[in-house]
Amino acid sequence: MGIPQGTVIRAIQTVFEHKNSRGSFRKVNSLSYCRHAVEELWALEQRGLVGSRSQSDPSPELPKIKERLGLLTQRLAEVPCPAAGAVPESTFRAVITRAIQKIRSMDPESDFEKAEEGLAAIEMDVLKSLAKELPEALLAEIEGRVESLMGGTGSLRSSAAKKLRSALRHRELRQTLGLPALTLFDV
Repeated sequence: MGIPQGTVIRAIQTVFEHKNSRGSFRKVNSLSYCRHAVEELWALEQRGLVGSRSQSDPSPELPKIKERLGLLTQRLAEVPCPAAGAVPESTFRAVITRAIQKIRSMDPESDFEKAEEGLAAIEMDVLKSLAKELPEALLAEIEGRVESLMGGTGSLRSSAAKKLRSALRHRELRQTLGLPALTLFDV
C-alpha cells in the first residue's frame, strides 16, 4: 500500500508554506522537491507521533487556551511518582512543580500556535531533567524500544531520522514516567 493521499497533500502544503514564509522565489520544477517532507511526515504518522487528519476535517473548535492550560496543570499535579528507584520522588515533584509554574505563567491570551510552542519547550525541559535521573538500565531499555520502533526508516534523510528518533524517545520517556503529553490537543 502506498502513502495516503492526505499525507502527501499535507506534506506538500507544509513545504510550500515554509518556502513562501522564507520569501523564496525559486521555481519548483517537480514534486520531487517535496519527497523528503512526504517521507518524513509518513514515518511520523505511521508511528503515531503526529495526527493524520483528512483534508476535509477542519481544525476543531478549541475552548479557551486558559481552560486547557488549567486542565494540563491539574493533570500534571495528579501524576504519581514513577516506580520506586526510577526517579527520586523529591526530584520528580520539583520538576513537575516547576513545569506547572511555567504553564501557569504562560499568556492565556496568546494564540494557539504560540501556546503549543511554549508547552513543547516545557515538556522538553521536564523530559531532559527527569531523564538525567533515570538509571542507566532503564535508559538502555528505552533506547532499545526506540530502536525497535525505528525499524524500516533506512530511506529517511538523516535529519528526518534524527527528528523521528527524538520524537519516539520523548514518547517512550513520557510513557515510562507516566506523564501526559503537554499539548492543548489532548485536553
